[in-house]
Amino acid sequence: MVIKEMSMHMAFPEAAFQASTSTECARELQLWHLRSTLLRNITFREVVESFCGRSFSSDMRRLFADLGPLNLFAVVSAFHALIFQHQNSFGGHDQLQAVRNALDNWKSAWETYSNEFSFSPPHVMVDRHNVATENLWRRVGFMRHSPEYWLLGKLLVDRLSSDSFGSPESTVPDASGSAHEPILTRYDQTSMLQVNDLITGFQNVHIH
Repeated sequence: MVIKEMSMHMAFPEAAFQASTSTECARELQLWHLRSTLLRNITFREVVESFCGRSFSSDMRRLFADLGPLNLFAVVSAFHALIFQHQNSFGGHDQLQAVRNALDNWKSAWETYSNEFSFSPPHVMVDRHNVATENLWRRVGFMRHSPEYWLLGKLLVDRLSSDSFGSPESTVPDASGSAHEPILTRYDQTSMLQVNDLITGFQNVHIH
């Protein structure tokens, strides 16, 4: 599925999913609509397009930060879809600029989320460092590692932008008669071997 086909709305916050009764759930949904009026009817596609545009103002950064960890994870996942599409197209560096903008905006939004919204409802329901055993399921799950997914996207974009991988000349066979290989040479692979090798190759890369 391409980004422009993603016309679904954004997910509600964790408080709605963890509500113990239908009445409590309805209350959380109503509170969220009142809290997030600007994002009430926005689609996933529109959110991704906003991230790909200009640098966020402080108000926009805070607005999108309040989408919460699940939605921010979905957004950064969409960036990987864009990177994949670029890698398999004939586009040049200019097509990556929107993804660069998106990654920069996402980083600022996530930092705002971490500083302002990651300690209390509706996005975080328990203190993951001080939680009773019976409430462990209420913690934020793998989405809390979204910055690592962002970092992988940043490294991929930087590599695609380099002369070896991002320039038009990289698709032209060299003196040996072979063109440069793409970053990931096999698709629909069931193991993580390629990704592990890719991450290992980035060990000496510094992000500014």
